Amino acid sequence: MLLLQQDVEVFKGSKVPQSQDFEMAMDTYYGIVRKDLEDIESFLEGLNAKRKSFNITSDQLSDYLYARHAIERNKFISDRTEGENESGSGMTNERAEEILDELESAEMRLLANDVYKIIEYTRNFMVDGGLETRSIVEEWRNRFENYVPLNGLAVDEMDEATTHYPTGGAGMAIYGPRLERQ
Repeated sequence: MLLLQQDVEVFKGSKVPQSQDFEMAMDTYYGIVRKDLEDIESFLEGLNAKRKSFNITSDQLSDYLYARHAIERNKFISDRTEGENESGSGMTNERAEEILDELESAEMRLLANDVYKIIEYTRNFMVDGGLETRSIVEEWRNRFENYVPLNGLAVDEMDEATTHYPTGGAGMAIYGPRLERQ
């Protein structure tokens, strides 16, 4: 594209207008993206520092977030499959409750809220950057209160006709559970 722009400029004997300047647009885009990536990295550094100060491992936080989302995800999948799949998140509600009973604390809720802020930042970035429409992102917000990006694709997400989720996360994925049953 840059070579084409250079050829046009040589042919015209002048620079292309700013509105058609691909090189400038690329530089601007990379500057914006770099800033957003730096912001997310800063959020994650703050989250990890807080997590360590609370003596909470990343595995514990991941399990907690997964368990919180599992219950609402399971209901969504159960409703969608007319009760045929009651653990569509990959975790049963019973296991999710066990994990929540074990890990629930004021500190864990603070960390979870920080993760949800990062997810919200990412959603806003997607809308502002034209990667997704505001209506689709609003649908995601309304669908799940405790959404976190889970690792992999659920059965209902394997077909483009039935999924409304982006594939991939923003520097984090939730795995789990890692807690051993007592």
